[in-house]
Amino acid sequence: MYILTSSESYNLIQGVTQLMAGRVAIINVKPLSFNEINNLNDKPFNLDLAAIRNKLNIININKNELFNYIYKGFYPSLYDNYNLKIEDFCANYVSTYIDRDISQIVNINEKYKSQQFMEVLASLTGEELIVDNLANL
Repeated sequence: MYILTSSESYNLIQGVTQLMAGRVAIINVKPLSFNEINNLNDKPFNLDLAAIRNKLNIININKNELFNYIYKGFYPSLYDNYNLKIEDFCANYVSTYIDRDISQIVNINEKYKSQQFMEVLASLTGEELIVDNLANL
């Protein structure tokens, strides 16, 4: 028997792992890669700067296109459904995450504050995480 889900449900995973210990596998699927989106057959990403520069010259991507890839992200549904707006996808993704996943783990009385907290964390991307600063917010 196979159980396939599109995202992780805390209660489902908890129940399945307890009932089927040793007989269940959880496969974490990463977002699409640049190569997958553009149908390129290439080696997985590595930190060889010379290879990255060479690849950028071959692909010939400009800064605006690169920004659009970063802004849009690499979730498959954004590339399968071109009518899907990025803003709607992200809002629904966060809402589902808070409403379903986080709410199953902890009791959230004020979901708006959880979303605000996620926004604060997102704004700190690339910065050193200082937990005391977060506690003071």
